[in-house]
Amino acid sequence: MEYARILEDLIQKGVRIFKVELLLDVKAEFKSATAAKILKGLKEKYSVLFTLPDLSSDGLDEDNCEYRFFLEGDIVLQALKELMDGLVTNECGIDTYFIQEVLMDDIDAAVGIYNLEQVGNGKEMAYNDSVAGQEENKNTKADSVRIDIAKLNILSNLAAELVTCKAQVVQVLNMFKSLRVADKDIQAVIDFFEKGTSQLERISFDLQEQITQLRMFPIKTVFRKIPRIVRDLAVKCGKEIELDIKGEDTELDKTVLEQISDPLVHLVRNCVDHGIEAAEERTANGKPAKGRITIKAYTEGDIVYLEVEDDGRGIDVGKIKEKILENRLASKEEIEMMDEGQIMDYIFRPGFSTAETVSEISGRGVGMDVVRRNISLVKGNIKIESKKGYGTKFIIQIPLTVAIVKSLMVFACGRLYLVPIDKVVETFKVKTSNIRTVNNKKIVSWNGEIVPIFSLGEMLGLEAKYDDEHLYTVVVQYRSSKVGIIVNRLLGEQEAVVKPLDKYIGMVEGIMGATILGDGKVVLMLEPVGLIDRIAG
Repeated sequence: MEYARILEDLIQKGVRIFKVELLLDVKAEFKSATAAKILKGLKEKYSVLFTLPDLSSDGLDEDNCEYRFFLEGDIVLQALKELMDGLVTNECGIDTYFIQEVLMDDIDAAVGIYNLEQVGNGKEMAYNDSVAGQEENKNTKADSVRIDIAKLNILSNLAAELVTCKAQVVQVLNMFKSLRVADKDIQAVIDFFEKGTSQLERISFDLQEQITQLRMFPIKTVFRKIPRIVRDLAVKCGKEIELDIKGEDTELDKTVLEQISDPLVHLVRNCVDHGIEAAEERTANGKPAKGRITIKAYTEGDIVYLEVEDDGRGIDVGKIKEKILENRLASKEEIEMMDEGQIMDYIFRPGFSTAETVSEISGRGVGMDVVRRNISLVKGNIKIESKKGYGTKFIIQIPLTVAIVKSLMVFACGRLYLVPIDKVVETFKVKTSNIRTVNNKKIVSWNGEIVPIFSLGEMLGLEAKYDDEHLYTVVVQYRSSKVGIIVNRLLGEQEAVVKPLDKYIGMVEGIMGATILGDGKVVLMLEPVGLIDRIAG
């Protein structure tokens, strides 16, 4: 009997299926016994189809920290959550739990590796009568191995090097194709070479895709510690807070997961301490006494979105303006020209805070520069949406993997540079006569907007040589606004295997790393936000 098939048949018949996933502390003792107690409590009120792993089997692995309970019926989620809260409170060694209604598209992820495991040796699974009588398949065993992450990193690096070699082969092919060859035999060789190159491109792409999948881990490994943090901080602050977590099965590269863990925790602490109001203040404003924090993860294309949202007091833009003026970060005239997004972006400035008192728990603004810096290290971005009196939402955008970066190659001051494509908004040609200077700042008109511009040479401390009548402007996203970067030429898109330089020269603001082109040239990968920060002060 196959687990996935059982769920598929029931869902097709209109039966609602719910998964309760229990995550236990790695150091906890008697993990299977704890899971069995939770199962007993669930059975008293609900119809449990089966558990993964099967708690009725012998020889359960006590190192297993994850148990899944599959329930059927028209279950009210809030009632199930309240029951689980009571069961979890009475047990030690439980990190957290997740509840999810299983839809047809969720079956494979819900069952996981157990999808390939069958029931055998005459032992029955603990499933409900509603699935009894299903046809049993042959006993098979899921084959899996544990791989040291260091070995996986080596494999990823080798696959990345293959991309560089592929670029070299493509460059040689283009050199051959540029020649005017009259000899038919030589032309036939070039055609054959082109076919082989196309096959190499396909294989290297497939290899990179498969290795990327190997490095992916569900984000619930980061989410699992959030409920305890919220619960402890809520008690400390004297607040009632409900936590809602969605999309815990969303996957990210392991190195990315490790990097975003601390920023995510910091955002959650901010929501508890400064976002959610006290119960008295909430009820006075017509809100429920219990605040709500929602953490959501989902994937769109090759980007993973993480959202941390609270229904608290929101960010006071007026206070931010006062602090900007107080710290002399901008003039009153400049502030009046900014939209709310640009103003709220100031909370990511080092040391900027609107908190009247410093809290040991958090401070909205204190440490937020570190949050943005950590996210930028994995080529991510963070933005804020907030409405005073209604709440705040932090939206983090992170690429699925950081191994290979799609980039735009540019030429400036006699050198080649790469700019990540995801940071580029648009490129356009501009006449030098159309560049204006206002208050010692260069600006240009773009799509009806006035955009500040900087020459890439000046940003890098080089002697800027722009004698051409026409130059190219690369418009990049800077915080919540747009900024133009002037270069001599645009040379097209390039897949780049970026190697960090911090091990050799330390962290350099505005430089993401370096890559080797097909002809052996070393080219720097730029980080536009850091570059603009440097020149803007």
